[in-house]
Amino acid sequence: MKLNRRLIIFLLLVIAAGVFLYAYSKERLNQENPVNSDAQNIQKGISISFVGDILLASHVENKINQAGLNYPFEKVSSLLSTSDFTIGNLESAIGLGGTPSVNKEYTFRANPKVLEGVKWSGIDILSVANNHVLDYGTSAFYETLESIESVDLQYVGAGRNQAEAFKPVIQNKNGKKVVFFAASRVIPNGAWHAGQKWPGVAGIYDPNKLLKSMEGFNQDDIVVVYLHWGVEKESIPKPYQRKLARLLIDNGADVVIGSHPHVLQGFEFYRDGLIAYSLGNFVFTNIKNNSMILTVHFDDKGIESAEIVPCLIKNYRPEPLENEDDKLSFYRMIEDISFGVKINGGKLDRVHGDETKAKRKY
Repeated sequence: MKLNRRLIIFLLLVIAAGVFLYAYSKERLNQENPVNSDAQNIQKGISISFVGDILLASHVENKINQAGLNYPFEKVSSLLSTSDFTIGNLESAIGLGGTPSVNKEYTFRANPKVLEGVKWSGIDILSVANNHVLDYGTSAFYETLESIESVDLQYVGAGRNQAEAFKPVIQNKNGKKVVFFAASRVIPNGAWHAGQKWPGVAGIYDPNKLLKSMEGFNQDDIVVVYLHWGVEKESIPKPYQRKLARLLIDNGADVVIGSHPHVLQGFEFYRDGLIAYSLGNFVFTNIKNNSMILTVHFDDKGIESAEIVPCLIKNYRPEPLENEDDKLSFYRMIEDISFGVKINGGKLDRVHGDETKAKRKY
């Protein structure tokens, strides 16, 4: 009987020692080979959502004061918050101080509290490279940057000096580095350009500064460039936009996103990259206007897929279309203003040999 007990105890000790050695060796293997862990993470993929111009001042701010801080995003927050990252263009200054720019037709400034709704929506990053961020001067500009930081959002495309204006937002997710740049080709006057010792916007009339900033990243990184460019109310991009977008992709960008025209422009696949020439307005003073959410999915090889959610701005905020016929009409409209793109159930597919021109204007 004692022999059997000793044998059982011995066997239990052997089993326990084996389990310990297995767990220990597995942990050591993971520590010594972190690439294996990264590879597993990359297989999970990364998704980034993009939206257009977000104006939270003027009539929109009045509506927010009536209906609540989350009002502009209540119909879309479930979509924006499911992506790993979401970025849009903030189309105003944020603050209480400053004075409006003279000789400027439209000047926008919103109370800092409106950013609480942006944070709640699932948006993570705001481009401030545009023609409105300095509408109320440098004091309100500084307040804009501080207000964004105070609600734990990030900004890109402008800064307290040129180095900060061209500095990207860098995130790490699932073993990948995700890099966001922003710049504007719509700047009211030269004083708005960020300088060595003064604040302002990252300009891209000359793309060399942005291209220089992009040099430190490699083909394994995901690089996004968000641009303010084009002509208002024009549904077809200008030749310089196509040339500039291709230049950026040639120099490492995976996705080039546009805003400013206040209407939608189409898409184009170029090499391994995707160009969205204008995502139009997202939250704006329009009572009714087409809008959309673009989501791009990445795997370890680059862009895996891209899809859009068609929306209509109603009472200043975007609402996804629900009627299937309305969605189909929306897809056909976007195809007509795109270059070599077919849309199937919201998914963007490349059509080879049809990249030279869009079919029509809207």
